[in-house]
Amino acid sequence: MGAKRASEKKEQAADKPFWAAVEGKPVADADDLYAACCDYFAWVQAHPLQQEELIKHQGAATKVMTAKPRAMSVGGLCLFLGLDLATWGRWRAADDARAAAVRRAECVIDTQKFEGACAGLFNASLVARDLGLSGLNGQGDRSTWPPLDEAAADSIELTIRYASGSEEAD
Repeated sequence: MGAKRASEKKEQAADKPFWAAVEGKPVADADDLYAACCDYFAWVQAHPLQQEELIKHQGAATKVMTAKPRAMSVGGLCLFLGLDLATWGRWRAADDARAAAVRRAECVIDTQKFEGACAGLFNASLVARDLGLSGLNGQGDRSTWPPLDEAAADSIELTIRYASGSEEAD
């Protein structure tokens, strides 16, 4: 009975816009937290942004809606879960299983944005800034980067420059 009701609730929420679909998720432990995060990831994937485009062909113009991927964010996740960012930050700072679930969810979010930027789906400059990689444009101080060996850092720099169209790949 409970599983059926939860399934019906998910289907109803899937038809609502993001801000109306937010009901909060009960989070009793780390497993519940990560399961709720996975619900957000699924929601993002199932609800791409819609962009109206004008297609011209043989003198005729037609408006069509085109699906664009929705970038994940910690802020969007917190809204989806019915949490504030301060609570999320306290969970991240804790030394328990919930902190591990938070770090794993943030890794999924960061990876989705980074890979989307590399594929040209998201603005590479915005994603680099959001992920703390903005120093990769050659202007930043490498001492502020996460610890990477020099080859990995150079590879990421080249990938971001190529994805943003500012440099040709070798």
